[in-house]
Amino acid sequence: MSTPNPFLTAAAPAIITALQAVQTFFANLGTDPAQVAVKLPGAAQVLLGTLEMELPGLAASELGAVQSAVNAKIAELINKTQASLGNAQGSGAVISGGGPSGGSAGGSASASTPAVIKA
Repeated sequence: MSTPNPFLTAAAPAIITALQAVQTFFANLGTDPAQVAVKLPGAAQVLLGTLEMELPGLAASELGAVQSAVNAKIAELINKTQASLGNAQGSGAVISGGGPSGGSAGGSASASTPAVIKA
């Protein structure tokens, strides 16, 4: 089974509440066509009020999902970087960037120099 989307999982309670609000809206209209025009303003006000009350909770839950996704990606990048540095330190390679002071893009290997990162 696939992993559920974290953003959809965070929004699920708000989605359920919104669907229930729509269901209540139509129930508030009633079954008498002659009364729809009279009941529509009140039913619409209840619907909009319910949806507006859900927005802060939805925003908070979505922000939490975004923060979790970002933190997971950053941790993954940190682990990959540490793993590549561990391999570079074991071989004695020098890692240099092609910044303003120059340097090679590919780096060079030197047995006597420890691994250094230049920005």
